[in-house]
Amino acid sequence: MLDRGSEIMANRTRALISVIFNFAIEREIVEYSPVTGVRRPAAERRRDRVLSEEEIRTLWEALELEHLTISGLFRFLLLTAQRNEETRLTRWEHLEDGVWRIPAENTKNGRAHSVALSPQSLAVLEPLRNGKSPWVFASPSSRSKGPILWVSHACIRLKKRCGFDFRPHDLRRTAASGMAALGTSRETLSKILNHKSADGSVTAIDDRYDREAEMRRALFAWGSKLEAILDQKSPKVFRIG
Repeated sequence: MLDRGSEIMANRTRALISVIFNFAIEREIVEYSPVTGVRRPAAERRRDRVLSEEEIRTLWEALELEHLTISGLFRFLLLTAQRNEETRLTRWEHLEDGVWRIPAENTKNGRAHSVALSPQSLAVLEPLRNGKSPWVFASPSSRSKGPILWVSHACIRLKKRCGFDFRPHDLRRTAASGMAALGTSRETLSKILNHKSADGSVTAIDDRYDREAEMRRALFAWGSKLEAILDQKSPKVFRIG
C-alpha cells in the first residue's frame, strides 16, 4: 500500500488488523496481535487541496476515457460535495423528485441527509439509467452485480492522465470551497456537507429544515458555476452526460 502511495489506507488497514486481533485475544482465539508495537505506516496531515478551474477542466476531460459509471461518480461528487463512500452506495430508489435522500445507515454520522440535485447533477445521472441495476453507480466489472467498491485504480489512471495529484475527497472540498466563494454561509455549507452538529439538539435538527431552501440555492449556484468553468475551454467540454 505504501509502495503505491496509499498511505492513509495503510494506516487504516493497520488499525483494522489491530481491532480484529484484539477482539480475538479477548475471546482467547489467538494469543497475540501481529501489529503490537507496529507504528502507523505513514504520518497523516490534514489536506486542504482544492482543484483550480484549469484542473477541473482537465479532470472533466480526462473522465471521458473512463467507464460511464466511473466518470459519472467523479462528476457527481464534484457537483454535490458529498462523501465518496456514501455516494457509491446510492440506489435509484434514493432519488425522487430531484432530491437525493441518503439513508442514515449510509452516512458517516448515522443521520439521514437530503441533497437537492441541480440540473447539472441530474444530467450526469441520466445516462446511467439502464434499468439493469438498482445501484446508480453500478460496478463496471462483469463479475460484480453491486455498486462500485473501489476507485483507487481509477484515481491512479486519472492522475497520470491529468498530470496532477488529487483524491476523491478533494472534489468534495473543491465543491465546498466553490460554494463558499459564491456566498454560501458557513452554517448552510455545514448542512450541505452533513457535518454533525456539536450538540445534536432538536434546535439543530429544526435549523436543518429551515435551511433547505438555502442549501438548494447553493447547490444550484455551484452547478451553474461549474458549467461556466467548463464552458471556458469549449462548449463541447460540458457534455455532462
